Amino acid sequence: MKNSTMLFTLLLTVPLAFCPALAVAEPLAACAFAPRPAATPTREITSFANCGTEKSDGTAEIAAGPFAELDFSHDGLASIRLGEHFYYLRKDGRSARVPAWDNWADDFAEGLVRTVRGIEGAEKFGYLDRELAVVIAPLFDFAYPFEGGRALVCIGCRAGAPDGDGHSMVSGGLWGYVDRTGKAIVPVKFSREELMKQTDRD
Repeated sequence: MKNSTMLFTLLLTVPLAFCPALAVAEPLAACAFAPRPAATPTREITSFANCGTEKSDGTAEIAAGPFAELDFSHDGLASIRLGEHFYYLRKDGRSARVPAWDNWADDFAEGLVRTVRGIEGAEKFGYLDRELAVVIAPLFDFAYPFEGGRALVCIGCRAGAPDGDGHSMVSGGLWGYVDRTGKAIVPVKFSREELMKQTDRD
């Protein structure tokens, strides 16, 4: 009887987090992607209703079924739309959220791709390499792809209402250029108009 009482007491003191049956499953979002050719020779976009989960750190977890059909290109990356956002994934399961560009995941430019992270209730832009490692931390309110070794970035800017094609003009705030390491080539302290005038003079 003594042993039974001790066992009952022990069970009552086990934290609920260690009881799998009581864990609450996160809802799975729908996804869409172009599958690998062997899975779907026509290469048409495939959709799954219960595909994966978006994480607050800007990553995603994809269910085994859809993951097995992803088309990992020669550089080991696959792109997917999960819920309302786009992600790149690697075969080892590493993932990162990227902004949309021309109705799909942002393209790499000069070896880097933009990433979007929710930080303190706001979306911030940074840059990743092809390993999906952060090269430039997400510090900017908007950032453009790299071109000619530099990228146009801003702090305090905001996107306006989208036009008929779904594009939005970004305005306001302070603008500048950074290099591939995140170092300021032109300090982020100019209005966009001032920066364009300065660039024209250079």
